[in-house]
Amino acid sequence: MIALERESLGVLRRELELGAIAEADVYAQDAALAQLEGTLPPLNKQLHQARDQLAVLTGHLPADFKSDPLELDRLTLPTDLPLGVPSRLVERRPDVRAAEAQLHAATAQVAWPSPTCCPR
Repeated sequence: MIALERESLGVLRRELELGAIAEADVYAQDAALAQLEGTLPPLNKQLHQARDQLAVLTGHLPADFKSDPLELDRLTLPTDLPLGVPSRLVERRPDVRAAEAQLHAATAQVAWPSPTCCPR
């Protein structure tokens, strides 16, 4: 994307030299390019963190880990997709377990019928 923005800025600068556009258009494109370039360092940091995590998860030291380059055109989707997620996988999710614990706690707080609310 940055390369495309740089190319676009070059085209706009050439159009400015020819008098086809206003100087403000070039400044706007230059600002857009600078903003896009500013997003690159955090993305690189996330990439390095993800590689380090992958190294640890595969039992390697981050400094010794060598991964193959990711090529999106080599990825293939499975032909047979399951219709649902096995319940055992869902039960192990931390958010599902927390919600289940909240449900149990809320159920324990409800005493039905309460002896004080409805005398017989």
